[in-house]
Amino acid sequence: YASAGTDTDANLIVDHIHPIGDVITAVLDRGFVIRSFREYDFTLFARWPWLEEDDEGIYRMPEGRTGLPLVYTLVADKPA
Repeated sequence: YASAGTDTDANLIVDHIHPIGDVITAVLDRGFVIRSFREYDFTLFARWPWLEEDDEGIYRMPEGRTGLPLVYTLVADKPA
């Protein structure tokens, strides 16, 4: 990730969409057991221009806007 104002030469953008259901299904299909899954209403990257940055560099939806999960953690174990 480059700073928003940084000049770059190679500007091809490739996005890969990974729906949560696809991720969880892939983990389960490979024999893992999910121990924990959590969603969070913040991110460390200003994915959209309307996200507001706090004093610690964390981005959230503006006050009054509907919450949106921006990051998640998934913890899984593979049985022996």
